[in-house]
Amino acid sequence: MFNLLRILLAWSFGLRLDSGSSSTGLGGEQLLPRRADTLWERLLKVTCTGLCFAAVYATFGGNVGGLFGTESYYSVIPACVWIVFMLYRRDLAMDGGAIGIGLWTFAPYIVLNLLGAFDLVPLHALLVQAVAVGAVISYGLYRDISQEMKPGA
Repeated sequence: MFNLLRILLAWSFGLRLDSGSSSTGLGGEQLLPRRADTLWERLLKVTCTGLCFAAVYATFGGNVGGLFGTESYYSVIPACVWIVFMLYRRDLAMDGGAIGIGLWTFAPYIVLNLLGAFDLVPLHALLVQAVAVGAVISYGLYRDISQEMKPGA
């Protein structure tokens, strides 16, 4: 349990720990190398982790300057940055790391819902973010698959 928590905390702050062997029993030398996160991806992870801590603080009565609320759109900014980054950097594959960061932009909403602070969740912004992130993930996967299917590529 402690090892899982350590890996999750390291990942959420943009660090990567060497996990040794995978759940399949294969070591790192038998697996395909994973692409290193870019600086922007690491910054987005750290930003979303900070928003999670701010969500916990806001849930227990702290003032976070209108960061969360039914009419607040500030918590959507990391998702917008990720969308623009993924559309601009077409050379980056829509791999597990990119999809994970796109899904990590939902982490503040998950924290608010787990803590029961439903009045702090901007539902319309969450819906727009879910559709936009889902569309970019779908487009990226379609783009990568179509590039792999081209003859002579």
